[in-house]
Amino acid sequence: MQQKTAQLLEQAGFAAPYYTGLRVALSRGYTLYQSGIELQTSRGLQEISEVSPLVQTLTQPFQRAWLLYPREIETDLLIASQL
Repeated sequence: MQQKTAQLLEQAGFAAPYYTGLRVALSRGYTLYQSGIELQTSRGLQEISEVSPLVQTLTQPFQRAWLLYPREIETDLLIASQL
């Protein structure tokens, strides 16, 4: 998709290396829970991330990426992504 963005930018008269980019954000997840919080359950003590799907989700690392480009090519880029 980044290559298609560069092509569309060049066609629109933009310098692709200057007007496009990829932004990546990484998260290690919420680390307070990784040190261990236990809950008393009918099965005895259990790690909170084993009992709570919400806490389990918060402790997982994740990555997000954004493709940055000028608004002028957005329509063409959306059409190209559907092909």
